[in-house]
Formats: sequence, C-alpha cells, structure tokens
Amino acid sequence: GFTPAGSPFETRDVGVMRDGQLFVRGRHDDLLIVAGRKFFAHDVEAVVECLPGVHDGGCVTVGRERLDIIVESTSAEDSGAALEREIRSEVARHFGAPVGQVVIVPHYAVMKTTSGKKQRLQTALQYLQQ
Repeated sequence: GFTPAGSPFETRDVGVMRDGQLFVRGRHDDLLIVAGRKFFAHDVEAVVECLPGVHDGGCVTVGRERLDIIVESTSAEDSGAALEREIRSEVARHFGAPVGQVVIVPHYAVMKTTSGKKQRLQTALQYLQQ
C-alpha cells in the first residue's frame, strides 16, 4: 500500500515500518547528511528549543558538512556567547555531529510560511555567511 516515488501522490515523507505499523520520521526535504550520518532538522531543533533563552519554534538547522544553527534569543540584551556555547554543547552531547555557525537572531527572525512552517533555506540564506 505504498505510493512509488515519482507518482502524482508522492509525499516525500520518510518513515519506518515496525510490527506492521508505519511510523513517519519526517520529510525528505528536512533530512540532513552530515559527516556521513543522517539527521532530521526537527530533531536537532527540538533539542535546541528546549534550552533556556531560546524561543519555542525559533530554531532552524541546515547543513551538509556540519550543522549550522540559527536561533531566536529570548533576551534582547544578551550577546549570545553563553547561549552559543550551550547550543554547541547540547548538540554535541545529543548527536555527536560537528557544529558550524551558530547565529543568534532576535524574535520573529526565523522565516515562516503563512501556516507557520519554518522556511529553513530562506532563513539560512538570510543569516548564514557563505
């Protein structure tokens, strides 16, 4: 009962079958391959968004050779150095993946669609140094 790739009903969802049940893991578009390992952007973002000082829903992760992370800070005055260290530490502890750029931005800087979905590529193009 699966729709083959290339059909008009392809969803680009990635899932796993276990004991006859389908578990959706994420979207193919949100799959990051870093240092030969696969990560879903939303898994990394969920860890970062649990940290104090980070707005809920205010994290975007992109990358190929490393994970680049853009984070909305809850503090307008903080330079972000302490938050950046904590983000690097937590991502290393949870995922063991190399972290590249960590950019701290103000609230509402992470671009979203009208329905509230994160626009990872557009946000990355806006804030990451190439």
